[in-house]
Amino acid sequence: MTAHNNPPFPATFLSLANWLGHLFQSSTVSVTSIQAYLAGVRNYHIDRGMDSLIFNDERIKRIIKGAKRVIGTAPPRPRKEITKDILLAILPHLNKETYDDLNIYAAFCTAFAAFLRCGEFTWDSWKTDSHLFYLSRRSVQFHENSVTLDLPSSKTDPYRQGTRIPLARSSDIACPVTALSLLFTRYPSRAPSDPLFSRTLGTFNQSWVISRLHSTLLAAGIDPTSFSGHSFRRGAANTAAAAGIPTAGIMELGRWKSDAVNRYFSTDTIQSNRLLLSQQLHSQPGPTTSTSSLIASSDAFQPSNPLPDSQDRS
Repeated sequence: MTAHNNPPFPATFLSLANWLGHLFQSSTVSVTSIQAYLAGVRNYHIDRGMDSLIFNDERIKRIIKGAKRVIGTAPPRPRKEITKDILLAILPHLNKETYDDLNIYAAFCTAFAAFLRCGEFTWDSWKTDSHLFYLSRRSVQFHENSVTLDLPSSKTDPYRQGTRIPLARSSDIACPVTALSLLFTRYPSRAPSDPLFSRTLGTFNQSWVISRLHSTLLAAGIDPTSFSGHSFRRGAANTAAAAGIPTAGIMELGRWKSDAVNRYFSTDTIQSNRLLLSQQLHSQPGPTTSTSSLIASSDAFQPSNPLPDSQDRS
């Protein structure tokens, strides 16, 4: 930002415009990355009490908009989802007689049923206060045909108000109630503050969970490429849509508070929804009030001054 003798801080329109122009001319930086850099510079100003109004300048927004037109945006990274069918296919390849596999089995079932993000059921280290941030044994309450999962914190709950997630019993091997009950019965915890899921050696972290997911997918004959920790949440959303649950219901199940839920729908789900809407368009509803009124008024219409027969014939 000093190449054109403009002081870097506080930023001015001229210094930002020159800097953005330099970045846009580079073929190694995407528009998305440049937007992230710009946000970082803005945060730097805010943290140090400098004026940040320049970042709301419409000219800056127009520069970025123009760059998107010229450079384009990178195609979205392919992401696959663990749908109910895939979950049912991979679970038999886990040995529930072993501690690690039973924990990963219960984690997979719970992550799918509760629309969990990977970071919501994994942990990198466990301390005395970790139960305030991560799922622990005290997070689960069993009922006759369901369990209640108390999520201590999440991406949409940064102040740890807590979210109660009811999970219904199902009749298949992916039932979260059965999986959690088996885990609690076979391996009782020493304390309620113990982690909900764990393994024999090491932490129940995202890297290990994803590696187990990939190995289980391979065992089921499924290419693990593009499957990630978010695949359970994504798969639950698409499975719910296929089951006819409306978007508002999916948002409630997955705790979405905006249209960000739309990014979780696969191309197949989107196309299925569009086809359903098209079918509704061509359904045969009864005539609307406006249509009936239009037909009635058309039938009743008569010229106010009809021409005589002789004039009409001419």
